[in-house]
Amino acid sequence: MDRRQFLGAAAVSAAGMGAIGWLGHRLFFAQSVPEALRQAKSLGKAVLVLVIPEDGGRQYEHGEIFGALLNHGDTYAYLDLALCELACATMKELQEHGINVAGEPLMLLLESDFPRDAATPVDPDIAEDLPSVRDVGFQRANRVAEERMYKVAGALQVALSATPIATRARRAETHLPRREVAALHADLEAGRIPNPTALDRGAAIVRAFGHAHRNGDLLAALADATAGRVKGTPPVGAKWARATGCGTYLEDEGPNTNIGCGMGFVPDVSERFLRFFTE
Repeated sequence: MDRRQFLGAAAVSAAGMGAIGWLGHRLFFAQSVPEALRQAKSLGKAVLVLVIPEDGGRQYEHGEIFGALLNHGDTYAYLDLALCELACATMKELQEHGINVAGEPLMLLLESDFPRDAATPVDPDIAEDLPSVRDVGFQRANRVAEERMYKVAGALQVALSATPIATRARRAETHLPRREVAALHADLEAGRIPNPTALDRGAAIVRAFGHAHRNGDLLAALADATAGRVKGTPPVGAKWARATGCGTYLEDEGPNTNIGCGMGFVPDVSERFLRFFTE
């Protein structure tokens, strides 16, 4: 059974048991993008919108793709994610907020200081449906999922690189509180690694300093701080869910769907994924 069939079977099983299944949840998040833009502007960051497809089946695939990136990205991926606040939205919701982009890309990068019509699609050419384990085996299927994750991370890196890190650092210094910027610079100049919150809030400043001084320990600390953020509270409009061959459940509710082991295969990097909720 492939991933999409497996998740569909899990939802049906939950309903049959009378459990509170995924399909009964509705989270209204019409303000998620404006709130993310406000937060991003206060930090001098960009907003990375994880686009929710209109098609329900594709929502599972996209949630799996984003889950892999946020949970299993490498240091370079987290250094890029450090420059972004996250939000989830459908293209229809984005259009309601004046953000007009053709098609339905995987992600959108919004620079909080730029006009919204300058949104950059991040839409790498990837296979959304993974190959059948029956056809390629477990190892190959896992490898394809990892390769897809790195393609997505690479596309994000290209989109972010259009704005030099020095420009992003100056933007952060303009928008962050002066005392916070001064304290951050004092730590960096003294060779101290700031606490995780300070690192992540001042990510562009930290990255610019780390690159200029070739400070690998500082950059690694920034990547770790960002990993903690993006693996924690999910973006508004989504919840963290887990799936293996033996069941599927939302993390904040605990296991509520139990089906026979072996009914489905989930790549290692996709076991923890985002489950989207729409109006």
